[in-house]
Amino acid sequence: MAQVASGFESLITIDNTKVDATLTNYPIMVKLTSGNFDFSTVRTDGFDIAFYDNSDTLLAFETEYFDKPTSSGVFHVKIPSISSTVDTTFKMKYGDNNAVDLSNKAGVWDSNFVMVQHMGTSLLDSTANGNDGTNYGSTVVDGLNGKGRVFDGTNDYIEVPNSSSIDLTKNLTITILQKIDDNTPSINNSLISKLTDGSNKQFSLDVLTTNTMSMEYERSANNFSVSSSLALDVSYNLVTLSIDNLLDFRVYKNADKITTDTSASSETLQSVEPISIGRWGGTYNTRYYSGEMDEVRMSNVVRSDAWIKADDYNLRLNSLLTIGA
Repeated sequence: MAQVASGFESLITIDNTKVDATLTNYPIMVKLTSGNFDFSTVRTDGFDIAFYDNSDTLLAFETEYFDKPTSSGVFHVKIPSISSTVDTTFKMKYGDNNAVDLSNKAGVWDSNFVMVQHMGTSLLDSTANGNDGTNYGSTVVDGLNGKGRVFDGTNDYIEVPNSSSIDLTKNLTITILQKIDDNTPSINNSLISKLTDGSNKQFSLDVLTTNTMSMEYERSANNFSVSSSLALDVSYNLVTLSIDNLLDFRVYKNADKITTDTSASSETLQSVEPISIGRWGGTYNTRYYSGEMDEVRMSNVVRSDAWIKADDYNLRLNSLLTIGA
């Protein structure tokens, strides 16, 4: 921490050894705790905290959560380019009592992001697409990063109305930070699903009774599924599904690609059905998720292995960056 004319600034360093390829317009999470930040130097509302590049140009950032009494803050900052060969640095400035809120959450999430739900007290989509959620029973709790939501496995879910931005059948990535309650669920749990009608799934990402991951993608009688044999941890997992233009499917646990399959015979259908977070909709709506979710993101591109690895270091392990003293 260095004192400057308008308060203080700290240098934030992104570890290049945890970045396998250059990342463009990457929304990096900055998590403040009593262990890496002195909360006595900031205002109660946190509006004095802002992020800048090394030329002192303001970077787009979102304040997901800030609570000075509990020494907790979660921000997302759009970094134009992150190098895989040298450390990337940027600045956090704070401590100006006359500061105004400079956050710009829609500016953080570029057009490749179609929905970002932080699963906290608000279910407003952080992107400019307005894919807001409606809560049906899930409860706000302290999460891994700020706040999360707990689903009871009985009837809790969140519904996001259909829109053209999320009505995707290929060229998509879904990323969910979650922690399941039971490592031997009695029924299949759905993390997220979208149907084409009452029973056929446009896509779904599920936890099976074996506590392993599965995705389903179906058109009429052509039900295509990809399953893994690698069990989820009872602690937090970052699970990711991607479907590319050739209908190649990939499922990840944390940074590990646990399943790749190229055998889908036909593209599923678009529909007017909503996205359900925490359940299989339609005729499968008894299969509810039991556990916590801390983040749900959906993109209209296939994220690279390097991107997913960076997400794991950033969102699950909180070790992608360090905040200077």
